[in-house]
Amino acid sequence: MISSFCQKNRTEIVSCCFLLLIVCIFAILFWGRQGSMLVDCGREAYIPDAMLKGQVLYQDILNVYGPLSYQINASLYLLLGISLDTLFMAGLIQTLVILATLYLIFRIFASQAISISLVFFIMASCVYSVWICNYIFPYSYAMLYALGFFLLSVLLCLYSYKYHLPEMGVLSCFFMGMSLACKYEYSFYCIFLFIFLGFLRWKAKYWIGSILAFVSIPCLSFLVLFGQGLTWNSFLEAMNIFWQLPQLKSIQIFYKETVGLFYDQEIFSINVKNLLEFGYNACLAIGLIYILLLFVSNPWLKSRKLSLPRYCQIFILLLATWLFPFSWISEISYVYSFSWLPAVHAIVFVFLLCLGYYQKAWKNWDAHKKLFLGFYFMSFLSGYKGFFFLNLSVYGTYSLPLLLFSLVVFLVEFFPQFFPFLNKKIWQAAWAVFFFFLGISFALFNLQKAYLENVYPFATERGTIYGTEDLAFTFSKAYEYLKENCDARSWFLVIPEGHILNFASDRFSHPRYHSLIPPYVELMGEENIVKSLMHCPPDYIVVHNMELDSYGFRSIGRDFALKIYRFIQENYKVEMRLAKNGFVLFVLKRK
Repeated sequence: MISSFCQKNRTEIVSCCFLLLIVCIFAILFWGRQGSMLVDCGREAYIPDAMLKGQVLYQDILNVYGPLSYQINASLYLLLGISLDTLFMAGLIQTLVILATLYLIFRIFASQAISISLVFFIMASCVYSVWICNYIFPYSYAMLYALGFFLLSVLLCLYSYKYHLPEMGVLSCFFMGMSLACKYEYSFYCIFLFIFLGFLRWKAKYWIGSILAFVSIPCLSFLVLFGQGLTWNSFLEAMNIFWQLPQLKSIQIFYKETVGLFYDQEIFSINVKNLLEFGYNACLAIGLIYILLLFVSNPWLKSRKLSLPRYCQIFILLLATWLFPFSWISEISYVYSFSWLPAVHAIVFVFLLCLGYYQKAWKNWDAHKKLFLGFYFMSFLSGYKGFFFLNLSVYGTYSLPLLLFSLVVFLVEFFPQFFPFLNKKIWQAAWAVFFFFLGISFALFNLQKAYLENVYPFATERGTIYGTEDLAFTFSKAYEYLKENCDARSWFLVIPEGHILNFASDRFSHPRYHSLIPPYVELMGEENIVKSLMHCPPDYIVVHNMELDSYGFRSIGRDFALKIYRFIQENYKVEMRLAKNGFVLFVLKRK
């Protein structure tokens, strides 16, 4: 049975093995060189560690995400040890789940070549990005786990419709519940999921099963917290903080200028420029690849029972690869290359709806095309957060996979219907080659950044992460000092943020104000923070001049947190001043 299955799916197995090999090679090359020792990522290492020491999420630890991801990572700490390597391994395992799920989703609608090339491209541009929104050591494991469970839900939802299996729909709801228990990112998809499954006309038992499956993990996750001592007041206060966040001025600036959730005229102009640049270079590259493949495949010669010898075909392809103008591809291999994607994706969706409505094409569409239309809308819901500007240095790496794939399927499956002269098989192959080349270009870009910038180690007893010289030097010296002088009963606060110092030195931070970036300071109020610090002062405070331009500020003490900065000056004395390449860090001790 196994041998017959392997024989029948030999090419699929070879493809998966190829992708697995690439994942492993990249994992070795990028190990410890992703993420940031300064921004966000250290929080993901610190919070599960604090939970294992008895602190309760939402009560002792301020947090705006769901609890499940931190509970998973805390469990992994227990099993594998408290180390950065444990988190890297967790990210790698979740990456394998995500890539395998994406491949299975892609194979429902696209050819094997398209599926492989797009998974490879996503691997190179998103998974192994050196920015904080990568898939190995991300800014938030809540986001990473939420994405993985969301994709599993999408896959099982599609299978439920395609194969008429209501059990798959129940499982889809189960994984969607797990996704929401990690992060609220895909809340809109939940509504669509139940509407979509509603058209399947299930029996009552499957609906009851779906609802129970959906709420099971979120309820269990929070019940564990209540069992650990979480009170209703603390829980309601955490929910209130969550609802207030979108109203903050600093958050709105961040989501408008960096994430792309809100419209901005200047960003719109940038999107148009990026779209024209990408379209021009992509058309040239795909057009040339299409012509070369068309020539090598010899459709005209084959119609006359003629063909080029195999060695001639190989020689022509090698020569074409050597002479290929890769500058067309390298010019569109940067983090803003796909900034236009969500908006264009939405325009195409409206086009498909109009096509079906005005030409009555829906009546002639088979179940597969209708399924694709539903999937296309699911993809849109996965990328709404960066609708006006998809940025691959932030959340865009989590929105890109489904948005890009659904648009590519439209271009390779529907587009040839409007241009009958296109050879559909070769057209698909040209797109596959293009994204394979584009993936190589992104991989080289990320490798270059990893090995030219993230080359200086921040080595600790709990693992090593590489970064720029300024961060590695200052953090290493601060770590050595705090490890030696801050005893196990003492604690320190890093401002604006830098949880990795607390994690590495095995020392607590402030339970409520462990991060004092602009949104939290704006939310809590400087006066309240100063009062809390006066009532419960840290033994040490670490302050650095991290740039805060994403939130509309320069740095602490200049135009941000002036009252907190004044409190520090009046109550703490400087023990160390560390500076490298413009980055300055102070270690201060309570007077």
